[in-house]
Amino acid sequence: MMQSAFQNLEGYFDKLTTIDQLGCDEEIYTMNQAWLIKAREIARENSVLTELVLGISDESMRSAVGSLSLKDIDFIARSNWLCFTPRFSSQFIQSIKKESPPMAEAMLGLSGTID
Repeated sequence: MMQSAFQNLEGYFDKLTTIDQLGCDEEIYTMNQAWLIKAREIARENSVLTELVLGISDESMRSAVGSLSLKDIDFIARSNWLCFTPRFSSQFIQSIKKESPPMAEAMLGLSGTID
């Protein structure tokens, strides 16, 4: 997305202006858009990865995300609501301070959700 923006700076800044005029937070919009596009791609290609990487275990949600159009993604991204949530608890965050990074990475990799 960033490379595309650099190739078409005028269009990119026009898009940012449009986002501001619609009253949505630019950073939330950008995160939502990127997440939704990636989620759609993963959901279309591999349901196992959709659950492991994105934490989407519900089949109907995987199907819904996989069938989103770019227009749908843009509409949802403008909602000013973050489309994804952390998959770990506050205790997990606290434990990261005590554990080495490889341990934290292993815990995230082995478990779809960290409670």
